[in-house]
Amino acid sequence: MKEKPQASDAQFEAARIYTDWGLTGGATAADKWLLAVLGDRGAKIPEKQRLIWGWQELSNRIARNYKVRPKEFQTAPSWRARYNLVLGKYHYALEQPKQDMKEKFLQQARLEVLGVPVS
Repeated sequence: MKEKPQASDAQFEAARIYTDWGLTGGATAADKWLLAVLGDRGAKIPEKQRLIWGWQELSNRIARNYKVRPKEFQTAPSWRARYNLVLGKYHYALEQPKQDMKEKFLQQARLEVLGVPVS
């Protein structure tokens, strides 16, 4: 990752590892899901040390390239990124201790399914 942080295949693998970690549950499950969605932006580390994008940034980068390369938008990695983004937001919502926060993040997951980008 340090040598080629822009390599999308490595970014997909890193986000997948965070997703798998989120599936393990536990007391820190919400933090794990946040890392899967936001990558290192969800971590408490200095910005210069952040390497992993997470599903949100992967989905955003694919969407930005849509106008330039529309056929690539219809590929398996594109749909995998979107699916995992929604999955991560859904599980993050379920881990919220307060009902109002749970509803807020479930709504964000619903909007992602409908194709309404939510950051």
